[in-house]
Amino acid sequence: MGGQDETEVEEVEKMAQHEEGEGTVETDDDPRSGARVVRGHDACFAEAIARLQANGLPDGLLPLEDIEEVGYVEATGYFWVQQKRPKKHYFPKTGKTCHYNALITGRFENGCLLDLTGVSSKEALLLWVTIAHIFTNPAKHPGEIYFKTTTGLGRWLPADAFALPVQSSPSC
Repeated sequence: MGGQDETEVEEVEKMAQHEEGEGTVETDDDPRSGARVVRGHDACFAEAIARLQANGLPDGLLPLEDIEEVGYVEATGYFWVQQKRPKKHYFPKTGKTCHYNALITGRFENGCLLDLTGVSSKEALLLWVTIAHIFTNPAKHPGEIYFKTTTGLGRWLPADAFALPVQSSPSC
């Protein structure tokens, strides 16, 4: 099909193998166990946007390019996004530049994005800080989104700064 990405959706089911008779404690060593995996840029982009929107987060929060794989584990909220290469993005409404690693992971829970890895923001004095949690609180901070770093510091920013640009309809 020419330049179109091939899309493959598969259910990944991994089961720990235990030898009979051994007393083992069940642990989930693989957070991707039981994930729904989507491949191909267009399908991955749509899946990533759907996950963000389902959790009340702006659809442009993760400005991704050349996405190879997106996975989501419904039972735990764990997700990952694999891009071909890292990406830097400037958000003009906040004046912030963010860096997105090729692999981004985290966990969706009650409208929050927790345990985030692979995302950092350039702050004062040109220091890069790692973003660990992202959430909203519409009751107390309508129209804002909170970014918390691994050091515990954070700030509220306008949520619309992280929205995808609206596509205008072609005029007739």
